Amino acid sequence: MSEKNEEETFLCPICHEFLKNPVITTCGHHFCQDCLYSWLDKKESKSQCPLDYVPLNKNKDTFLDASINRKIGALKVHCVNLSLGCNYQDSPHKMDKHLDNCPHRLDRKNKFCKFHSIGCTFSTDQRSELETHNSENSDHHMNLLLEAYKTCKIASMNDWEARKPQCEADENIIKAMCDRIVTLEQRCIKLESFVFNKSPLDTRYSNGVLVWEINAFSSTLQEMKTNINTLFYSRECYISPFGYKFCARINIWVDKETNTEFLSLHIHFMESENDCHLDWPFTGRIKFSMIHPRDSLLNQNDTFMSSKDTLAFNRPKEKINSRGFGYHNYVKVTDIIEKGFVENDRLLIKIEVSVV
Repeated sequence: MSEKNEEETFLCPICHEFLKNPVITTCGHHFCQDCLYSWLDKKESKSQCPLDYVPLNKNKDTFLDASINRKIGALKVHCVNLSLGCNYQDSPHKMDKHLDNCPHRLDRKNKFCKFHSIGCTFSTDQRSELETHNSENSDHHMNLLLEAYKTCKIASMNDWEARKPQCEADENIIKAMCDRIVTLEQRCIKLESFVFNKSPLDTRYSNGVLVWEINAFSSTLQEMKTNINTLFYSRECYISPFGYKFCARINIWVDKETNTEFLSLHIHFMESENDCHLDWPFTGRIKFSMIHPRDSLLNQNDTFMSSKDTLAFNRPKEKINSRGFGYHNYVKVTDIIEKGFVENDRLLIKIEVSVV
């Protein structure tokens, strides 16, 4: 395992930082103790694991993992200010203390909020506190900028462009406003890029979640019944923009002993330009869900882990790996209709794939 991949295994799935006071759950996942407990205390979490939704009791189903903690403590990582000239390396456990006193820190000489010159009174000697303040007080800072703008008594933007700053305070106001405008413009550009170019229709940004709407299900079902060799494939989906690519497949399978018709459901990995830098065979968790349109409690959910010995999880050598993995007898065809999974001639299947 590479050093980079090894470090990634020690990251908390919630805060994406190195694990602090790591705990392991009964379903096999590691989290920071504070992150997991805060998550479980939220109503919307329903006291479930954030990765696979297994019910968790923080007092009975979570345990401190001293072994992982020792492994993290033995790591040597670079200071985030490496590009600024800091060559400090140490354990992740000691890095926060170093960062508060790093001589290459950009804000080391200025512990005031960057909007101090226009009225923000916040100050601190801790980098993390300053970052939290800046991220949580945008509205307050914008109001300060608006008030500062009003005191300039500018008649129009032409006056603003023509007028030179008359004092240092004016320069600070202009600089603060320009910084804020640039930040907001960058956010707008990112949002527009997401909406118009990286919308949910862009399969690279599906985050490993494939929602497959099988419309005209009655005719699709009839076609598969007429010829049991008929296969239907979903659209492609990516686990991440630079991650694994996969699709799903359905067909009819008949149990010859009972002559019962089943809907088969399988996942197939697909060739992509990312394959050369990914780890093969794929190692992760896969969840199949057949969604009930009226009652989520009736959803059919099945979760399984990949197996390195199964050809379906090897690197594809063709557009779609001919080997799939799933269930021949996923659900009886009669149950799909009788239990109300089809509404307006549509069947909805959801597949979630994640790397572990």
